[in-house]
Amino acid sequence: MRRGEDLMESWQWDREMGLDAEVIAAGRRQIAAALDTLETLLDNPSARTNDLYSAGFRLSMGQGVVGLLPEDRARAEALYRRVFAAGGAGSRYMQEGLLLLLAATEDAASIPFWLEIVDWNRPRDQAGAIRRRIAPAALARLAARRNVPEAYAALRTLLHHPHPEVRALSARDLSRAYWEVERPLPPEVADELADLALHDKDFMPRFEAREALHAAGLPLSPGNLGGSYTFKVKPRRTTGINRTIEVLSQQSLDDLHLAIQDAFDWDNDHLYSFYLTTGANRDDYEIACAMAEGDWSGSPFLQIGALGDGPEPAGSANGDEDDEAGGGPLTTADAVIGALGLGLKHKFIYLFDYGDQNEFEVQVVSIQAHAAPGDYPRIVASEGKAPAQYAVWDDEEDEGYEDGDDSDDA
Repeated sequence: MRRGEDLMESWQWDREMGLDAEVIAAGRRQIAAALDTLETLLDNPSARTNDLYSAGFRLSMGQGVVGLLPEDRARAEALYRRVFAAGGAGSRYMQEGLLLLLAATEDAASIPFWLEIVDWNRPRDQAGAIRRRIAPAALARLAARRNVPEAYAALRTLLHHPHPEVRALSARDLSRAYWEVERPLPPEVADELADLALHDKDFMPRFEAREALHAAGLPLSPGNLGGSYTFKVKPRRTTGINRTIEVLSQQSLDDLHLAIQDAFDWDNDHLYSFYLTTGANRDDYEIACAMAEGDWSGSPFLQIGALGDGPEPAGSANGDEDDEAGGGPLTTADAVIGALGLGLKHKFIYLFDYGDQNEFEVQVVSIQAHAAPGDYPRIVASEGKAPAQYAVWDDEEDEGYEDGDDSDDA
């Protein structure tokens, strides 16, 4: 599963396919047969290693649309427990297929199962991230599609889970569950998200909660007003080359981008993005420049305009005069530094030029409550010679070529 995939969006597309009852029934029969195969493989470990992949493929064929027969739900949960305990080749793929099938079944009886599996862990577990991603999304799907209060309550429980990724994704999916059915966030849910946005010790939950509030038309005021952030910026995979830049809290990622270009004496002639985490899930936290038209790869909540009409932002009059109250895609021009939930020592990525893929690591090295007088952004320290923006071609390699001649004939 791609880390940047929005499960709620893909499931919305699945629902709109409109398969008829006969096709769904046939798919469920095929899946029931695949469960039979899986059970046989688990009962015969010597034959299991090479066949879990093919069994997983048969299961995944209907994972988004068809779901399970009601009588197969408990059986699939029991088989999932066995696959998790057995591990081995093909286990990760099989776990994903089973979880997506259970999510598509939309059965309230699975709520305890979803709450249970986010706590599972084992040595060399390669499916932990899959469980953490699918479980909150499955609860949100059940809440939105079936209007199950217990599913909403389960998501609120996960807002306080020990794992920061679970808290983050639960904030995202809880907000999406209300948005799917065009319901405003209840005040108590908005209060929980605000507490997460302001006080969670980890960046991902803070950021996702802020986006959820933005999508609901309830954005928080930028933090650290009147203060400043100091960033150390260095080209990735280099040593001894860095620039230290101070930016006001109320300035934007665009201002930081321009300061980085100036600090390294580059030409600012390509598109760019910031990825607000350095982890494997960084695509979930991309904020692109406004000129990157059609690039919707970041978080779904600030892309509602790309997914169709949602509810009017709370507090706006028929949606006019307040486009910033929620709905549109967040760009680097809109992303105010003090509103991102950045903490001291937090690291993230600045990507410049989608072709050459120039990556810089950015770290928060200081947060000041009161900015000193002066012009901002400003470069306050510099170490090492800036790398060249473009590769320098050897003159010998260019011999025999003239402008306008792209032939490689002698």
